Amino acid sequence: LANKNFRGISLVNFNNEETRIFAREILGVSSVPKEITETVFEKSQGNPRFVEEIVKMMLRKGGIRKSRDSVRVTDRLKKLEIAESLSSLILDQIDRLNETDRRVLQYASVLGRSFQPDLLTRLVKIPASEVSEKLEQFEHFEGLLASRPESKAYEFISPTTHEVVYGSLFKARRRELHGAIGRELETIYGGQTTEHVEALAHHFARSDDEGKGVRYLKSAADKSYGLYALKETLNYFAAAAGLLDKKNLSDEEIINKSEIVKRQGWVLKLTGNFNDASQVHDRHTVTD
Repeated sequence: LANKNFRGISLVNFNNEETRIFAREILGVSSVPKEITETVFEKSQGNPRFVEEIVKMMLRKGGIRKSRDSVRVTDRLKKLEIAESLSSLILDQIDRLNETDRRVLQYASVLGRSFQPDLLTRLVKIPASEVSEKLEQFEHFEGLLASRPESKAYEFISPTTHEVVYGSLFKARRRELHGAIGRELETIYGGQTTEHVEALAHHFARSDDEGKGVRYLKSAADKSYGLYALKETLNYFAAAAGLLDKKNLSDEEIINKSEIVKRQGWVLKLTGNFNDASQVHDRHTVTD
């Protein structure tokens, strides 16, 4: 893009109506049924590249049929694996990136579907100005991200995009990065971890530091319980127990697991799920 003989073309995601017009142009028809437009927009989030790929795939696989100047939906449309087709397209985009760009995009995916550039900069350890340029490239030229000025954040344009980029990393590398992110968050927040305990629990639970994973999951459960968010409380307790669902537990881990399961059972009873509470207790008894 630095070459004066070339000009970059910025991609702007379509809204629903623009998606309909573009689909109509791709198909060469005068009108497109609402069902087609809604499906294409939902799956593509208006990314022009994805819109084109989805429309052509629908036609190629018989989800839609052209007849002169019109197009109609067939019974096959709901059976098409659109996400699989998009995944291949996104993987091709990732493969075409240079090593540094790919690393920035993949590290961003470990932060989450939505992320802050400042934290990404600390993670990839390259100048903030360079990270900013790459994020703008991913937004305007690759169509993979969208900026959120109100929160100074970036977001992957769709859950599928985020999942594919995240999945392009080896599991061991993802666990390393989740641990690195957790440690960065501890440094940033210092002693003020309570406010951000959910993020700490999320990352350490997916890292190799199971001890911190359990600790922050328990703290997140306590916080949710204090807000009477019982569903979230149970999810955090279940995740913490899951990290300890292994053989050869240390004495500390056995005590920890016993406490977690008892409290999990108490919350289940509080919500009227007595059978689930009994099953959790029985499973804990058998495991230990």
